Amino acid sequence: MGTYVDAFVRRAQGCAQKMGRELAPISERHRSVRLVESEVRSIERGFGNGLLTIEGANRVRTRDPNQVTTWIAAGEPAELNWTALPLLAAYVELIEDHGYPRAALRVGTPDNELGIDLAALDEEGNVLVLARAEAEPIVLNLLEALVVTYDGDPLAPSRGTPDGDAKVLAHQLRSTRAPYLLLVAPGTRRAYRVGYGRTIKLFPVPELPAGEMLWPVGYDGPTPTVTHMPPKVDAQERAAG
Repeated sequence: MGTYVDAFVRRAQGCAQKMGRELAPISERHRSVRLVESEVRSIERGFGNGLLTIEGANRVRTRDPNQVTTWIAAGEPAELNWTALPLLAAYVELIEDHGYPRAALRVGTPDNELGIDLAALDEEGNVLVLARAEAEPIVLNLLEALVVTYDGDPLAPSRGTPDGDAKVLAHQLRSTRAPYLLLVAPGTRRAYRVGYGRTIKLFPVPELPAGEMLWPVGYDGPTPTVTHMPPKVDAQERAAG
């Protein structure tokens, strides 16, 4: 009997074939670090219950109607999108295991909504949980160490370097005042309660609140857009020290 990893690799190979390409070889290191059986099982569960669907040759759609493009593989030869694996797995887990409403989850928000990987919102668009996905757990260590070092809002830097990635995350947190942060990587989930002052403070928690705690009266409405907090809040925090 094949594993869920085998099933997912076959799915990725099928996507590559639809693009008229071959899937690039997957190294043993990537198989051991980035292709985690439990995580791929969550993704395949999402495909099985309709939370995830394939659109076109290689794009994955969630139930977020405003989702930006998320692809399984791209390039020549086609390489797996390693960041998408923990992102999609976490999306399925929040719905299936934590009871989060489908309509409350946003995946890959556009730049005018801060470019957030994954967010759980209330009906007014306030971010309750902000999630960041990375291809390997070691990157989460860097984010965790750096995001608490910035004095005030680092504004809107670009991603691509450890410091830049951490500044983007800090900016997303300050702009939304999300009370919870979820860092995800293959086989890794780290949840935090977030405190805001001159610097951001991260307080590890065993797990995120269940859906019934974040939406005590349920969720009744369409999928909202992300609400930004007014910039003056940061000025007030700096003045308060």
